[in-house]
Amino acid sequence: MLKADNLREQVTRSLEALEHFKIYKPEQTETTGNIHITPYYVSHSAADAHMFLIECDGVTILHTGDFRDHGYMGSGLEKNIKANIVKKNVDVLITEGTMLARGSEAVQSEKELQKKAIRIFEKYRNAFVLCSSTDADRIVTLYQASHKQNKNRWFVTDSYQGRQIRNIRSHLKGIYSDICYGDILQDHDEVLQKMLENGFTMLVRNTDTFKKLIAEILPKIDLKQTAFIYSQFEGYIDKNHIAFKQSTFDFVHSYDWAVEHMHTSGHASCQTLADVCNWVHPSMAIVPIHKEKEADFSKLPLDSDLQQRIVTHSQTMKKENGGRMVEVEIVE
Repeated sequence: MLKADNLREQVTRSLEALEHFKIYKPEQTETTGNIHITPYYVSHSAADAHMFLIECDGVTILHTGDFRDHGYMGSGLEKNIKANIVKKNVDVLITEGTMLARGSEAVQSEKELQKKAIRIFEKYRNAFVLCSSTDADRIVTLYQASHKQNKNRWFVTDSYQGRQIRNIRSHLKGIYSDICYGDILQDHDEVLQKMLENGFTMLVRNTDTFKKLIAEILPKIDLKQTAFIYSQFEGYIDKNHIAFKQSTFDFVHSYDWAVEHMHTSGHASCQTLADVCNWVHPSMAIVPIHKEKEADFSKLPLDSDLQQRIVTHSQTMKKENGGRMVEVEIVE
């Protein structure tokens, strides 16, 4: 009984906290006390990502969050920063550095991946695909490629992935609306019949539900005409990588099907990281976050004065504001 009471109390607190949540909109400033926060859209593998411009006590901070310029909406990164951020005279730039330790990794655009997907679909009538269900760009890549290869080929999702497609179609021009796609969990029999008749591209998850679906489908199709496309970070299935996941590896290699690899990072390349630092050109500090320990920001081709502003340890900086000194504490 005590456990139930504790759970009820936790749920109540969580619901009360939700009442204080605010929905923000791009380029519309939200103010709390003397803190002003303005979100700006950025392209990332997760949908609806934003960087945040934070202004307080005469100090301006830009927190990029995760971003990239090789997604479908990434071409607007430079224009956005130069039109909206540069004029704010940023003091502190907090930026991701995920790709710093992967400098040799090739970064393909989603458009390039789409061409690769078409080639795979031309080779295989059926394809199961493991990708992140929150990666809106990747779902668009697969969705478009499936249609371009064969407009009658069925694109199969669950309800959440289907909502992603509908959301994307409502915001991006040129996304096919006449494609054959269905929710395998909601309309099982009808969708399965269409898959068998026309071939398919099916987004899957590493769950018991999808494992059972795959086991049901495989005896009804030709395995030689079927591929499993792995479209996530390679480290998850590399036994020598620290991020290796045995369950993911086992799922990918569940059957004697052809395994195709098709992925590009959801994070900024080293050159893009350098470009953003140089465009923003913070006056006080560059604070790298979301990076591997051995990653070295100083190896980026930054303007010479910015090299001296890379923060490598905790420190306190000062800036004059209206005749008084404001302290900016940076904790590494």
